[in-house]
Amino acid sequence: MERNWLRQSVLPFLLLAYPLTFLFFQGGQYCQPLCFKPTAVGVATLFGVLLTVLLVAGGLRTRFRFDERGETHRIVRWLGSPPRLAGGILVGVFVGFVGFVALDALSLYEAVWKPIVLPLSFLLFFPVWVLYMASFPLAVLFSIAGIESSPLVTLVFRGVVVFIGFPLSAVVQTLIVSALVDQR
Repeated sequence: MERNWLRQSVLPFLLLAYPLTFLFFQGGQYCQPLCFKPTAVGVATLFGVLLTVLLVAGGLRTRFRFDERGETHRIVRWLGSPPRLAGGILVGVFVGFVGFVALDALSLYEAVWKPIVLPLSFLLFFPVWVLYMASFPLAVLFSIAGIESSPLVTLVFRGVVVFIGFPLSAVVQTLIVSALVDQR
C-alpha cells in the first residue's frame, strides 16, 4: 500500500463525511434508517458509516491518482495531498464537528458550548451559512410572488445547502490549513 494513501484520502473523505455526518445527526425523517440514536448500536453505526466513507475516499483516491512530486501548482498539491500536519488538523476539526453535532442532537449542555461553537461554525463552515442565509431572501420573494413553498422545495434547498455547502467548506478549510502549514 502506498505511503501517502491516508494523506491523499483526507479531502475526498471530508467531501463525503461532512454532509453524511450532518444528515446522520440532524436529518430527521430524511436519514432513515441511519439516524443517530444515542445507544451503542448508534455509535457503532456512526463508526461503520465513517469507516465506509474512508474506504470509499481511498477508492476515489486510487481512481484519481495524484503525483505530488510532479510539477503541479501549489493549490493542486494542497488539495490532492495536504501536508501531514494539515491533514491531522483537518481530521481534528472533523472530529470536533462530529462531537458538537452529537451534543446538539442530544441537546446536552447547550448553554455552555453553543455560544462558543456557533460563532466558530460561521468561520469553519462559511459556505454552508451563506447558502443557508440565502434561503431567507428566497422565502421572502416566494411570499411576495404568492408562491407557497412546498416540502419538496424545502428538501431540495436543504440538499443544496448540505451537499454543496459542506464540501465547499471542506475545500476552503483544506486550502487555508494547508497554506498556513506550508508557510510554517
